[in-house]
Amino acid sequence: MTANNPPAARHAQTLVGQGDWAAAREVWARQAKAATDNAAKVLALTEAGRCCLHLGEAAAAQTTLQQAMALDPDNTLPRKLLGWTAAARQDWQAAAGHWRAVLAAIDRPATDEAQTDKPAPSDKAQTPELAEARRSLAAALIEMGEFEEATVLLERLERHGAAADRRAALQLRLRAAELRLDGGRIRDAWARLGRAFPAAADSPDWWRFIGGEDDEDRWRRRPADLAAAADAEAAQRILAYLQRLPRRRCLALARQAAAAFPRSAALQGHCVALLIDSLSNQDELAEAQTRARALYERFPDYPHAWQLLAQTAVAAEDEAMVDRLVETYTAILGEHRDLDELNIWLAARR
Repeated sequence: MTANNPPAARHAQTLVGQGDWAAAREVWARQAKAATDNAAKVLALTEAGRCCLHLGEAAAAQTTLQQAMALDPDNTLPRKLLGWTAAARQDWQAAAGHWRAVLAAIDRPATDEAQTDKPAPSDKAQTPELAEARRSLAAALIEMGEFEEATVLLERLERHGAAADRRAALQLRLRAAELRLDGGRIRDAWARLGRAFPAAADSPDWWRFIGGEDDEDRWRRRPADLAAAADAEAAQRILAYLQRLPRRRCLALARQAAAAFPRSAALQGHCVALLIDSLSNQDELAEAQTRARALYERFPDYPHAWQLLAQTAVAAEDEAMVDRLVETYTAILGEHRDLDELNIWLAARR
């Protein structure tokens, strides 16, 4: 498809590049009214609909794209956008219908092997367009609860898709397992995703399944699966996982872990350490101080409680607290304090 007014089309594309979807929509709307041939009008309506979708105006996008489809029913581009629009509205039945039509247009049925020995497109390395249609249809089917049909599409993505398609397929398998409330399938999906894409093991969602390791050192069990395990064992495994993540990234998870295992001094301390390491405002400093004091009072024998409380006192410029800590520390450790990590840390900052 080509535009009747190439300069206007280029201007609209420039606006899109600048993120000004509203202005781009106005340009395409004017082009749709001024178009003198069917193809140019379909193009303008399609792009105007795309702009509406990016602006979060699903109803306007649907109306505009349906106008484009009425002019050119065989055009897959507005059909795709209608599929995404339906998904944005969580109208999964409509989304599946649009993506079925797209898939039918670009993926011919398998040919009878008795007639030819050439493989059908479904058995070849798929094009990005075909992968996109299969992925989008599978996503809609999963939300509808049509898991078996979705699985067939996901298997094809996993066999023939590029790396991004294979990863998307595995993530959709996980989504299907979650909707089925099937713990076995959930853990299997995470294990498959972790084997194929090890970096996925560092995603925050993975934390839901930690607590135990399989033979390939992949975290597979959720905290709920550890109900029969001792708190100390569960906390130790969770702490080992948290320590593998970038500090700022896992602060929210550390808060959850500290709340889930209040008797674990190590998890309480790890949360305080993360807060201290990434202080960015007074609220975080106040939280670090509160947690450090609680740790110090509840777990007096925990070796790092002194250090963490001292670090929060220094960060808050609370010299009186630092002096009290040093006095108490000296009374307990006597002359051997010189070799202690806390004393060295304080000496470097006094």
